[in-house]
Amino acid sequence: MAFGEETLKAIVEAGKGNIDFIAFALIAVLSVGGMVEGVGLGGAAGIAVVLAAVWVLLRYALLSIQSRERLRNLQEAATIKAQKTLADHATKDEIADLFRDTRPQ
Repeated sequence: MAFGEETLKAIVEAGKGNIDFIAFALIAVLSVGGMVEGVGLGGAAGIAVVLAAVWVLLRYALLSIQSRERLRNLQEAATIKAQKTLADHATKDEIADLFRDTRPQ
């Protein structure tokens, strides 16, 4: 098991700051390890393809969630800035008229 621990430590050290490198290196290690243990080339390649596809889908989902969060934060910041600007340059009556005119009929 010492070889496996050293391999994992080397992968993590080489991939510091790059989670994609670590993920694909671990997929490669699992595939090669499976072949060493007697899994055929086709089986090892199949395992690698499935693991890589799962990783890509999960990574895409995470990036999609993060993008939505960033967009929402930007919208909130823009709304706050617009409210402050409006408060600085308009009277309360003008603000009320503005919001009254933009409500859906």
